[in-house]
Amino acid sequence: MGQWGDFLNVNTVIAGLFLVVLAYMVARALVVPVKYLLRLAGMAAWGALLVLLMNVTGQFFFTSVPVNPFTVLLAGYFGLPWAFVLVGVTHVLR
Repeated sequence: MGQWGDFLNVNTVIAGLFLVVLAYMVARALVVPVKYLLRLAGMAAWGALLVLLMNVTGQFFFTSVPVNPFTVLLAGYFGLPWAFVLVGVTHVLR
C-alpha cells in the first residue's frame, strides 16, 4: 500500500467518526445551557433597568425598591407591571 494505506484503516475511520459524534454531543450539551443563561442575563438587564427607573421616579414619592437579584429577576421576567407592584409592596411594607 502507500503512505495512506497504513494510516487509513477501518479502526482509524471508526475512531474519527466517533470523535466527530462526541464533539457534536459535547457542543450540543454546552449550547443549550448557554442559551438559557443568555436569556436570563437579558431578563436581568431589563429588570435592572426597570428597578433603577422605578427608583429614580420613586424618589419623588419618597419610596424605593431594593436592588437585589430577586427583585431584578422578578421585574425582568414579569415586566413593567411587576415593577409597579414592587413599588407598591415596598411602599406598603415601610
